[in-house]
Amino acid sequence: MRAAARRRRAPSDPLRQGMETFLEGIDALAGSRSAGPARGRAAARVARAWREDLLSGYREDPAAILTPLRARGAVPLVAVKGIAFTSICRHHLLPFQGLAHIAYVPSGRIAGLSRLPRLVGCLSRRLQLQESLTREIAEALQEHLAPEGAACVLEATHGCVSARGSRPRATIVTAAFTGSLLRSAARRREVLALLRDPAPGRRAGQSGRPVRTRR
Repeated sequence: MRAAARRRRAPSDPLRQGMETFLEGIDALAGSRSAGPARGRAAARVARAWREDLLSGYREDPAAILTPLRARGAVPLVAVKGIAFTSICRHHLLPFQGLAHIAYVPSGRIAGLSRLPRLVGCLSRRLQLQESLTREIAEALQEHLAPEGAACVLEATHGCVSARGSRPRATIVTAAFTGSLLRSAARRREVLALLRDPAPGRRAGQSGRPVRTRR
């Protein structure tokens, strides 16, 4: 009796309720019917995975991640290549994953190198489109560090491509630029050549290794 009253007073969890409805639909598709408690436990596990992992980026703020530091001396270019990421496509709720390569030209302010992979993780752990994610990463660098320019290149494979329809194997590449890297074709080519070279991390079996170059 008391347990039933506690359940009635418990706050609703739309994500868990949605997962339970989804699993009920799969049962109907399969022509079977799992027990209510078992489906409820499965729905709770799935909802927790989405809330605490797959969509954890909604709990983070890019402004808090990109805390600016004062650069000591001139820093011509900062780049981090081969940052592994996983995101969820908002069109079909299927994962896409790959490597992010980002760079910026500091204008007096920099961020700790570990903050750049954290930025990618924050923005990728949300419902996304690859095109939007690429732009959001570059724009976050521009907004919070105020560099001369910023760049982001993503290379990813998509579950909604490889697991549906003709199931082709393909890598999707997107790029976004801000500031001087958007205005200058020469600077853009220079940064793209750096970012698209085989990442040191990929050769070494690691990811996210920083690279600094001169102009």
